[in-house]
Amino acid sequence: MYPLKLAIPKPGNYRVRVSYAEDATIFRSNVNVKGNPFSIPNVIALNGASFEDDTLTTAYYYLYNQQVKALNCPSERVAVVAQLISTIQATVRATGSATICPGDKVILAANFPAGVSFQWQKDDVLIPGATQLTYPATQSGKYSLAVFTGECVLPSTNSIQVTVNALTKPSISVLDTTLLTSSNTSKNQWFLDGVAISGATSATWVAKKAGNYSVMVTNNNCSVVSELVYVFVEEPPIIQNLTLYPNPAISNYIII
Repeated sequence: MYPLKLAIPKPGNYRVRVSYAEDATIFRSNVNVKGNPFSIPNVIALNGASFEDDTLTTAYYYLYNQQVKALNCPSERVAVVAQLISTIQATVRATGSATICPGDKVILAANFPAGVSFQWQKDDVLIPGATQLTYPATQSGKYSLAVFTGECVLPSTNSIQVTVNALTKPSISVLDTTLLTSSNTSKNQWFLDGVAISGATSATWVAKKAGNYSVMVTNNNCSVVSELVYVFVEEPPIIQNLTLYPNPAISNYIII
């Protein structure tokens, strides 16, 4: 391989001539050569050479690994006409509170003029398929519109910040089979078999009945419930058909 390292100073037609010992030459015919002439449109073209004899009338020197490097030449200047677009009043609003609980949603609504299309975006990233007038937001983030008019993309004039309150699911520990303790020190409500226990709002609760116990923690108007914990409570036996004599008695009774 012979790197030519030719610097082409200006546009024009150039010839590459190669001389070999004993007047030897290496040429290939252009007939049925795929891709000839080799070119980069509007940059360079490698055409075949021409001969005056009858042996070979169209040929090119066999070049390997052709590379063309620009020498910091400026490209042609092309006039560009800027299209001025007036501000499009596309807005978004929340139909309820933008601060929601985990698992809940807030419906966002779009308001935009006729003749344009739009797509919802979260944190300036397009939401796939979100092209309806409303969007149910379930995650924290900044929601806005990307408005399309012709080949231009414009942002909406405002955005909505949605916040999902962070809650940690409480857990219950059991001590001495009946003493229940919540992992949260405050804002507790104890439940037995899914029914709230009246007055049971402290961090601990002594189970008086057997059943499934849970605790609900409330913070920032959001609530989360723990997993169920079954507690067995041994209750005293119920005595029926009790007989007491003598009646009346002075000091001693007999119970059967």
